[in-house]
Amino acid sequence: MATNPENELRQVAQPLLSPSISYAYTNLCVTIIKRLYPDELEWSKSIIDQLSDHLKLTKPVHDAMVMALQEDTTEEAEETLLTLLREDIKPTEKLILLPQDLVTLGLHLGYDARTRVLIKELASTLSIPWFLMESFESNIVQMISGYCESE
Repeated sequence: MATNPENELRQVAQPLLSPSISYAYTNLCVTIIKRLYPDELEWSKSIIDQLSDHLKLTKPVHDAMVMALQEDTTEEAEETLLTLLREDIKPTEKLILLPQDLVTLGLHLGYDARTRVLIKELASTLSIPWFLMESFESNIVQMISGYCESE
C-alpha cells in the first residue's frame, strides 16, 4: 500500500519547526497576508487558524496572530522576523522548507490563487527562487498522481 504523499511532505519540515521558528514563520505569513489581502479578513483568519493548528501553536500565540492581522505592521517587524528565521534555520538553504510546508498545508486546505500568491510572496521574501517552488509543486503533482493511481 502506498503512503500518503501529503503526510510524508508535512513530516519533512516538522523537525525544523521549533516553537520560535513556528512563531516567526506564522508571524511572517501574517505580515505578508496583510500586505497582499488587507480587505480579506475572513480568508486571512482562516489561513492563520489552519497554520496555527498545523504548527500546534498555543492558544495565546494563535490569538496574538489573529489580533496581528488587524494591526499595523512595520517593515522593521518583517526584517526582525527574517533575521530570526535566518539565524535559527541553519543552513539557510533549509529556509525553502517554510514555503514548501505552506504548499502542503495549501493542498490540505484547497490550493487557490490567493494561497499560491501567498506562497510565492513568502518564497520571494525568503530569497527563494520561484522556479524551485514550481519544481516542488510539479513533484507534488507527480507524487499525488502516483498515489491516486496505486489506490
